[in-house]
Amino acid sequence: MNVKTPKIYNGLNKKVYEEGLIALNVKLPKNEVARVEIINIFEEHEDSDVITFPVDGFTQKDCFVNGEKKNFAKYIKEIKHNIQSPLIVNQAGALINKSIFSIDEENQTVAFVATLFKDEKYSFSKNLEDYKTNFNNQIPDEVQTNYACNCILNYLYGEFEKNKVTITGATTFGEIAFQLLNQTLVYLEIDKI
Repeated sequence: MNVKTPKIYNGLNKKVYEEGLIALNVKLPKNEVARVEIINIFEEHEDSDVITFPVDGFTQKDCFVNGEKKNFAKYIKEIKHNIQSPLIVNQAGALINKSIFSIDEENQTVAFVATLFKDEKYSFSKNLEDYKTNFNNQIPDEVQTNYACNCILNYLYGEFEKNKVTITGATTFGEIAFQLLNQTLVYLEIDKI
């Protein structure tokens, strides 16, 4: 199998990495403060089952659906879930997506783009009728970003190559704001204080 790994490019020293991350460090005047915000177009589905997993990890086989043990790959197929809509978890009031990367039918496992944690209560997010419109509608009118980073899954599922979005910036395999995020846009604003 011909597999290519994602790359990280450091423009300062022109080096390429396959492991790690690049951080943006900015020195600001004393009368300014940086603020990181996220835009998540997904909401919890009000009719979703409560799903927990017995182990931490990027790959899951078994789960508990409303307390009943099930194979997660079979469960997704049984309920005919669109895997473009991630699992979602409420962490301290912020809705965090856990995007499905793939389903291995042979081994009956599901791979995720971010780690799922044992005993967290997940639900499926609502399916979106129009990904691009939902995305653009979530962007506040007054946003003036200094930097933005958008998940590659938003780019692919929203077909942003041919559809204009109102915030532009880097497209990446994992955006970080407080933790690793998926199907989320992260942006930086500078406020006067």
